[in-house]
Amino acid sequence: MFNVQFWMGRTLAEMPSSTERAFQRWKVMNMSKQIVENLIRGSQTIDRVKMEIEMVLGMVDSQVKEEDWTKLDNDIDEHLFPSAYGTWRVVPLWGHEGYHLLVQFSGTAPGLRYVRSTKTLQRPMYSEQRSAVLTHAALPEFIAGMTKLIPELTERLEPIIEAATYQG
Repeated sequence: MFNVQFWMGRTLAEMPSSTERAFQRWKVMNMSKQIVENLIRGSQTIDRVKMEIEMVLGMVDSQVKEEDWTKLDNDIDEHLFPSAYGTWRVVPLWGHEGYHLLVQFSGTAPGLRYVRSTKTLQRPMYSEQRSAVLTHAALPEFIAGMTKLIPELTERLEPIIEAATYQG
């Protein structure tokens, strides 16, 4: 026969009151709601930083001219710009379709990798979700490296930087 005072391994005296049970349910629901909100915000952040990475790399690429690369030491096949999160690798390539730029970011975390080629329709590859955030965090080192490598780039990017303060 069923013992009313024994339920789920607890005696009636050990059972939480209806108020305590309601509080526990509310706590679980709030935690679940917060997890969902964080997933949404995190996904939006990842989408935003991916877009910003593409914008920055696209702006830099649009301001680098083929002759900029020909003025550099042709013995160097790649240019490396280290950051706290990894290393940018920039490789100018010439093919039957002309010049294009290969940009890679290899992070300090295992498996962290970003690859972009400026003249292909291929979307950039990220090895994992956090790669986008860490790649974005390393963008200042990419800009610093590129402007050091090609000093004329600073002047070419200036109008874009000045537009940031436009209040139109």
